[in-house]
Amino acid sequence: MTDFANQRQHERVDVRIRTVYHDEIDADASDSLMSNLSLGGCFIRSPRVPPAGSTLQVKFRLPGSDIVIEATGTVRWSKGTGPEEDRGMGIQFDQISAEHLLLLKQFIAERIQSSIW
Repeated sequence: MTDFANQRQHERVDVRIRTVYHDEIDADASDSLMSNLSLGGCFIRSPRVPPAGSTLQVKFRLPGSDIVIEATGTVRWSKGTGPEEDRGMGIQFDQISAEHLLLLKQFIAERIQSSIW
């Protein structure tokens, strides 16, 4: 089994962010919960898990912001079996605007700083 935690290029922060995503095949949006976030991607808990390699459109709001972050990402790994609360997928962001990337950087830096104190 691949150890994805040791392959990460960006530090992740724990979050609880309502997230909407859809893939290129199924245009219906799925309402799910993001449980961690980094500059390079996120983990989305969801009972509906597209296969690895799928391209997704992801939308979410950072806590305390009214701006909707939009990104295109690829499912790098998924867990579609087991208890529903354990199902989900690791998403690597492929496309995100410079403005949204800056917001993510600020949010993550603030989260890391506040966890130190």
